[in-house]
Amino acid sequence: MTAHYIASLGGYRALYLLNWIVRYFTEDTYSQWLIWTAGLVQNVVYGEFFYYYLKSMWYKKKMTLPQVSS
Repeated sequence: MTAHYIASLGGYRALYLLNWIVRYFTEDTYSQWLIWTAGLVQNVVYGEFFYYYLKSMWYKKKMTLPQVSS
């Protein structure tokens, strides 16, 4: 259930990024570089999550993130 919630948040952020792109091309004075950079970084982090999320959905298995060994 948590994975579905995080995937929904990631989908929201991806649509928000699309909103920024549309506003950039349709509004003459729209420019917020700091917000764009932060949003882009957040979407990159979600990208790795979505890789494992979609992989678990494809193989119909419970989602698990890779373990980092120390």
